[in-house]
Amino acid sequence: MPTVFRTTNSTAATTAIRTTYQLRTIRPAYSLMRTSSARPVVGFWDTAIFQAAAPTLGLTHPTGFPTYLLLGWAFTNLVPIGDPAYRMDLLSAVISALAVATLYLVIRWIGATPAVAAIGALTFGLLQPFWRTAGRADPHTLHVLLALALILLALEWNRRGRPHRWLLAMAFLFGLALGNHLLMVLMGPALAGYVLLCEPGLVLAVRRIVGLAVAFLTGAGVYLYVPLRAASNPPIHHDFAPTTWDLFWRYVLGSDFRGSMGFLSLDGPGNALGALPAFIRSLDAGSHPAIAMAVIGLALVGLIALARSSPRAAFLLLASAGLTLYAALNYQNADIERYYFLPVAILVALAALGAQLVDRRDGATGGAEQQQRKSNPQSQGFHGAARSGAAGSEAYQTMPEMSAPRARTPAETKST
Repeated sequence: MPTVFRTTNSTAATTAIRTTYQLRTIRPAYSLMRTSSARPVVGFWDTAIFQAAAPTLGLTHPTGFPTYLLLGWAFTNLVPIGDPAYRMDLLSAVISALAVATLYLVIRWIGATPAVAAIGALTFGLLQPFWRTAGRADPHTLHVLLALALILLALEWNRRGRPHRWLLAMAFLFGLALGNHLLMVLMGPALAGYVLLCEPGLVLAVRRIVGLAVAFLTGAGVYLYVPLRAASNPPIHHDFAPTTWDLFWRYVLGSDFRGSMGFLSLDGPGNALGALPAFIRSLDAGSHPAIAMAVIGLALVGLIALARSSPRAAFLLLASAGLTLYAALNYQNADIERYYFLPVAILVALAALGAQLVDRRDGATGGAEQQQRKSNPQSQGFHGAARSGAAGSEAYQTMPEMSAPRARTPAETKST
């Protein structure tokens, strides 16, 4: 077996561990330091497993994460920077940046201006839990990227007239995303519901459904990696080799973790309510609870506005975030904040839209005063010239569902 990682002596390792825990209050800076450093860093817990399993085509703990492992293997072989451990951390940083960029496109789609969308996307990217995870090998960053990509693909599919090839691409990407993290199962009802709301006749199109099933199975076929690598006895592997049918399903379905999953039990709603305060605290970046409540309030404003202008898009975002959040609130994990990434991203997107609407309403309130100042050149001064209406006049989006109603022609007015 080739040497995959360079290790340090025990004294240096102990010092590194102690330093890590001393930096708990500035973890975002520590994550950036790890990513930008030229020295490879072997992580702890799941991070070390992914750093070792991907470059060696090994097997992690259930559910296997084959999409992430194959992507990591390709990245560590193509990027000649540092050791494999460092390359896996670098891959996570690249994926995280792409996730932030995709969130920007989603926020733009629902109606925010470029500036507001950029602020919203960067706000999510700089939140402590996401920033911390972006500097280490972890499939949760890829999960939020693929989930946001599916949302954007679904919205564009409807806007472009619902071409079937786009639907096939969605089915394939969903299968591939399922191979990255089983959390993607919870997006299935949201995506299926959105597609049927947009195209109800699809339920009767048997040939098209068969084509979608084939596309999905092609993407989900990445799970063949698990038994194929298990049979070859890879250097990094789980406690048991999933080489039989029963062991395969036990492995990919995460049956050993079923005791930590409470969202299918009758106690699920109560458990979710009990865990909700912890989720809200994750939004305030460790500062003040008022920040989290402000984000939630602005998100409600954005959701109401989106539901009025594009109810199907509002359903897609709300269902994707709600189902994922409900499952995460009912799951026991030492680093549960990673499971909040998609709900938080959608919450930030809606809050960005809500903030824009609130700002425009405030701007409209002072419209009469601004007009009065414009009519009197001596009263404009610096403040009157600094606040222009250019941002407020920009349309939410050029897409049909989000465009403002056009004015009627004289002929149309006469006909009514």
